[in-house]
Amino acid sequence: MENRKYDLFISHASEDKESLVRPLVSILERIGIKVWYDEFSLQLGDSLTESIDKGLRESKYGLVVLSKAFLGKKWTEYEYRSLMTREIDGERVILPLWYGVTKEDVKTFSLYLADIKAFTIERNNLGIAILDILKVVRRDILSQLRMNYMLRKAVQEGETKVVNLSEIKKQKCKQGKLTKNQLVRSKAIYYGIGKHLNLTFDEYVDEFELDLVPERELQTWEIMNACYFEMLELHQEATNRDKSEYYRVLLSFCLGMPLFKDVKLNQSEIDELASLWDENYYDF
Repeated sequence: MENRKYDLFISHASEDKESLVRPLVSILERIGIKVWYDEFSLQLGDSLTESIDKGLRESKYGLVVLSKAFLGKKWTEYEYRSLMTREIDGERVILPLWYGVTKEDVKTFSLYLADIKAFTIERNNLGIAILDILKVVRRDILSQLRMNYMLRKAVQEGETKVVNLSEIKKQKCKQGKLTKNQLVRSKAIYYGIGKHLNLTFDEYVDEFELDLVPERELQTWEIMNACYFEMLELHQEATNRDKSEYYRVLLSFCLGMPLFKDVKLNQSEIDELASLWDENYYDF
């Protein structure tokens, strides 16, 4: 499927916005799904017809929230027929989501929709439907969520023990190879803030491949790199010593530890870096 700006277009009746669609979209957005949704995507003065057409053209899939209110809506019927055009062209783009309706209700609206495998959802239990949606729309995010859950569970169930640093053994077995996407991103980091590490590029990549969740580490370094370059733009007269200090301060933010005792920056520069970190940081 060709690249599109959004992962998911959501077609729904306005009556279902408060009870279902808004909380559903909020969760999808938080976990990284790019959603075309009228509340977020329509601007004042936009043509409704043109905006819907644009959202459909730029979305990989269309989630159709089938409810009692939906079945009698002319605008949602328009969206559905636009999605059908792409289905006829050979793409599987319609993902029906049944919300308080039966198969007989859906048959009245569309025999085709009634025959497509559908998701079901309850307003008090969005989790299962979201996992089903991820299986189709973004399996990569689903894999990351599963890995994150397993790590959290292992930490919660693990035994707490105080050890000396000398007892900690470095991971030696690689967990896998970086993807082409991850390799390109690691290059952008390495030739930026990564130049302050005493590592070759291959050694730098090895560190990611030793990690259980390299994507999480890449994200953290990308945030550091963005802050680093923004700071250089603000201080174009920065010396090599200054640049090295920017790296050390950002590293302390990344690790969640106090600043290194011998930091050679003034407080205003540290505050600037802290502000950039807060501005660029987002959860994995």
